[in-house]
Amino acid sequence: MDDQFEERFTRCQNRAERKEFIVAMLAAREPASRLHVVAVRADFFGRCAEHRGLAAAPRGATLLVGPMEPAEPREAIVKPAPPGTPCRAARKASSMA
Repeated sequence: MDDQFEERFTRCQNRAERKEFIVAMLAAREPASRLHVVAVRADFFGRCAEHRGLAAAPRGATLLVGPMEPAEPREAIVKPAPPGTPCRAARKASSMA
């Protein structure tokens, strides 16, 4: 899980270092059975598109997360997601970014 991926652009000003990290991250997806979840704010999608491999990675796998209800942030932090939890619980955890 790579939460707050936008920080790769805001905190890492060295383009070569950032590119090296992205290449390594994308390579870590092999074998294809591995799952890598990246949480990034929508306003940084354009920055992700600056790297060809990163631009192609989320095709068909993007999940738009809306705002939480008032009680949900605490629930997402305090309660563990039970095994087999549907996507909603995963969205809660990732939307904390």
